[in-house]
Amino acid sequence: MGKRPIGWGDSMSVEPRGLLLSRLAVPLVLVAVVAVGWKWLGSDGESDDELVKRGRRDFRLRRLESALDLADRVIARSPGHRGALRLAGELAIEQGDYDRSVAYLCELPDAEQPERLTGMLGPGDRMDSLRSLSRLAGQLEKRIGAEPRHAMANDHLAFILTISGRRWEARRPLLRLLRRGRFTKRHLVLLGEFENVLADPVMLEACLKQDPNEHLANLGMGLIDVERRDFSGALGRFESVAEARRDLAEAHARVLVTVLERGSSDAAEDYAGRRKLLVDERLLDHPRLWLADARWARINGLDRQAARCLWEAIRREPDLRAANYQLAQVLLRLGRPNDARRFRERARQLGAFERTLGLIETRLNLESDWSDLGLLRKAAEQCERMGRLWEAFGWASEAQVHEPQVAWARELVGRVKQQLAADRDAPQTQDEHNPARSIDLSDFPRLDFMDLKSREEVAGPAGTEAGEIRFDDRASAAGVDFTYFNSSDSSTPGALMFEYTGGGVAVLDYDLDGWPDLYFPQGCPWPVIEGGDPDYHDRLFRNQGDGTFADVTETTGLGDGRFSQGAAVGDFDQDGWPDLYVANIGRNRLYRNNGDGTFQDVTPGLEIPETGWTTSCLVADIDGDGRVDL
Repeated sequence: MGKRPIGWGDSMSVEPRGLLLSRLAVPLVLVAVVAVGWKWLGSDGESDDELVKRGRRDFRLRRLESALDLADRVIARSPGHRGALRLAGELAIEQGDYDRSVAYLCELPDAEQPERLTGMLGPGDRMDSLRSLSRLAGQLEKRIGAEPRHAMANDHLAFILTISGRRWEARRPLLRLLRRGRFTKRHLVLLGEFENVLADPVMLEACLKQDPNEHLANLGMGLIDVERRDFSGALGRFESVAEARRDLAEAHARVLVTVLERGSSDAAEDYAGRRKLLVDERLLDHPRLWLADARWARINGLDRQAARCLWEAIRREPDLRAANYQLAQVLLRLGRPNDARRFRERARQLGAFERTLGLIETRLNLESDWSDLGLLRKAAEQCERMGRLWEAFGWASEAQVHEPQVAWARELVGRVKQQLAADRDAPQTQDEHNPARSIDLSDFPRLDFMDLKSREEVAGPAGTEAGEIRFDDRASAAGVDFTYFNSSDSSTPGALMFEYTGGGVAVLDYDLDGWPDLYFPQGCPWPVIEGGDPDYHDRLFRNQGDGTFADVTETTGLGDGRFSQGAAVGDFDQDGWPDLYVANIGRNRLYRNNGDGTFQDVTPGLEIPETGWTTSCLVADIDGDGRVDL
């Protein structure tokens, strides 16, 4: 008799039969389960490639559910199977499930980019079909964690973050695309500025119709609510997102800012109470929280604390135009004009660049394949001067796409490449161009919300009870000293028509510091002197945020000396800054806001009649063509 295999002992034969069967039962059940699972996964022993081939055949025959079932079987068995992922992604597109398609196709290696899902990188953009923004953003971030340079994942993540209002965070995937060389003019525009709201209400409402609790869609819709001045609606959305996503600094910052925007009598106290609850220091990595604190400090007259908050925000993000300008203003009040100059110059540079981006974006909206070498050069050179070398490279490269031999672009690309060669992971803005890196304000006190002891420290003046609303004339105390001159002539009986109309007032936030400023059109002696009257000028009063105003007419470049009858505010060049259109007896005036605290008279370049009498005016897109009319 032959030898038994090692491990087979005689003791096996003496076990009770019942115990033996009970021990065999579990393995037999497992075998049965595995057999059933193998039948589903393996489809009678077919290989992954054979199943994908069958799925392709079903796809061609329009048996879409069967094809997707086969693709999913392969993915369950071999999660990284490229053929199955591609098939499943294409089937999801065919079925109109863009979210599922992105989830499948982003799992493909970057080298195998699908042709039908190009996002912002090519034609056929269907990103507005996305619905499950939060879930998909999480999947894309995970994919980027495994393959940081993945173009499709970065492209789609940048889009989701942008339309949900997380503009600052969207810069990271946008910058990765630029470093990779996978970008378009649209990516450069999005990377160039991040303070404007670019949410799509139609898309976001569709997301919320599918899931009312979709966090990122609610965040984006909250920003739209703010633009519509629905602060209560916005606050409700932001609060729900902040509660669900306690790690999302953008949501917490939006809650705080909206509390102040809403303007209730207890806004300052409400802010402080909410701010105390944010104990996670990691939230302060986001500059928008520092900006919110700076606004609160300015409301409460805490200039040193406001300066510290603005400085902290700029340390983290040097390209905050409004923050640079506001810090310059605060430093001037604190007697530090030399330090203020650096931040004011940075604000001026950023304002000029944003105007260039506004022109580029307008042209792109009209013609996707647009090219204007002069405008591209302007953008590239502005970026280089600001230390934003990656963007300088991007704009110059775009010029080379349209005109390969253009000398300035070739030289700029070569120059910038040499500087970036030492550090391929260089930040968007070089540290030496960040004024907060060279000016140390760390000795200024931080806000300590835990140390606020009484309501009076944060509440400001007490409000009136409901039903007791009244108005006090505080113009003189607030520093608003203006009297309209209508050129009345006592020697002439009666009054001329233009003496009745007055000049009105325009309310605008010209420096975007969150405080409404006042522009008063002024009359002048009749008849009007050619070139304007030297003694009577329109006036601009800047709201200082403490209940007082300062006459900034001269420093802003305003002061029309003609017989003004009214003014309108609007953003005629769509650069995000409010401009002024002044109605005159004679030629009207259009003043462009430069974004650095000054205005420029751009009337000479416009076809505005030299004669006429305008009693009121309007800045609006009358015909809905996307261009502002006067």
